[in-house]
Amino acid sequence: MDLEEIEALIVKTLKELFDNLNDVSEFLVLDSVLLGKNSVIDSLSLVNLIVDLEEEISDRLGVSISLTDDEAVFAEPSPYGSARSLAAYIAQLVN
Repeated sequence: MDLEEIEALIVKTLKELFDNLNDVSEFLVLDSVLLGKNSVIDSLSLVNLIVDLEEEISDRLGVSISLTDDEAVFAEPSPYGSARSLAAYIAQLVN
């Protein structure tokens, strides 16, 4: 799975989380902030995003990854800074 596929998966998953909020989903892009002051999602949505991504990657690649281990949680800069940075982090894990 290459970086572009992972980025597309993240944006698709984010939009599915906000399926009932069409006004919000159109603003979800790769540079959307996922964690922090200007986050486009709340903490529960971030947890749902992480679980959905871990499951989808496991289903597609047969690889088990953890996006909540110490390495991810304490990394600087945080992989949760944006959808783009999360995609880059996932690409490192699966490749």
